[in-house]
Amino acid sequence: MPMDNLPITRTRNGTLIRFLRRDLFQIELDDGILIEAVMPEEFFHWYNPNVRLTRINRPSVVVDMRETPQMPKIIEVHGSSFCGPGY
Repeated sequence: MPMDNLPITRTRNGTLIRFLRRDLFQIELDDGILIEAVMPEEFFHWYNPNVRLTRINRPSVVVDMRETPQMPKIIEVHGSSFCGPGY
């Protein structure tokens, strides 16, 4: 398929790396790029500020890469299989 005909997707896969503040998180995309993204309140139950994020227990996320000036938005969260119950 020619490069001109590749579908353009607004979503990217990544891993939740760090809590920054209230609803803002640092995400490492699958290609290694670090971004900041907002998390809607309906996903807050996935994040426990009392549990330290490590390379073993980082939830995977799908991020909607919205148009500027809007920040990227987390639209799906999937818990790590190593996180233990509830994550």
